[in-house]
Amino acid sequence: MGKQFGLQCRSKAEQRRVSALGRAVLVREANERAEAYRAPIEWALRQTGRDGAPIAFRVAANALNDRGLSSPFGQRWPGHAIQRMARRLGIQHPLGYMPNADVYARVKALSRADPLYTPPQVVARFQGDHRLGLERAGQMLKRVRLAAARGYRKYRRCGWTVDRWTATRIRIATILTQHPTYTGRQVLARLTHLHRVRLIWVWQGHG
Repeated sequence: MGKQFGLQCRSKAEQRRVSALGRAVLVREANERAEAYRAPIEWALRQTGRDGAPIAFRVAANALNDRGLSSPFGQRWPGHAIQRMARRLGIQHPLGYMPNADVYARVKALSRADPLYTPPQVVARFQGDHRLGLERAGQMLKRVRLAAARGYRKYRRCGWTVDRWTATRIRIATILTQHPTYTGRQVLARLTHLHRVRLIWVWQGHG
């Protein structure tokens, strides 16, 4: 059998103690490096991002690279290094790009509040640190409406399009499923949004 040397000869408890000391040294050195770069990192993160949104870590890194400031290891700054150092420095900086799942959830909530919202209306009412672009708002609204329409076979069978009137057509489909003998007037009486409701949707729903 091979012989054990150095730390391997010590007890498990001693090995864990020495390893913890080594990790503590690495953490202290990393914190000191981050503190030495606090001023440029804070400057980079104060810059304005796209459409007035908080700057992305990658773009902040590019700002430092454009100024000719190297990273602690003499290389170009990558975005994840800025993010990691900001976390060490206790700088709370939001992501420059809101994940699609978060945008979808917010747009879905707005659509529930008013199913007739258009993309400009969603943009105007979008809350948070990030601004929502018109194109992305339209894409998310369509996703929300498509997801709602998929739950109704009658919607697909009628060949209805997916647009701002999707919620109204879903309501018509629900009423006709519950009351298949209802006339057009009876269906309209059950609807809360009476503007722009077309009787042809009721007739199609009867089909």
